[in-house]
Amino acid sequence: MSESYQVIITPEARDGIRRAYEWIAEYSPDSAIAKKGKVYRILFIVRDAEVYVLFVRHSSQKPLLPDE
Repeated sequence: MSESYQVIITPEARDGIRRAYEWIAEYSPDSAIAKKGKVYRILFIVRDAEVYVLFVRHSSQKPLLPDE
């Protein structure tokens, strides 16, 4: 038996997705479209039947710092 989960993407995570795309477009405009949807670091938590996506960052960007 498989469980179903509702995925909730926080505003911060949506902003992280947008910033990652913009970062790629700035440094490598030709590959921004090709890399869309690839290799992200995703911070999430699971509570009951809900998955909260808290933060998203492209793997090419600097790692997260403790205060971020």
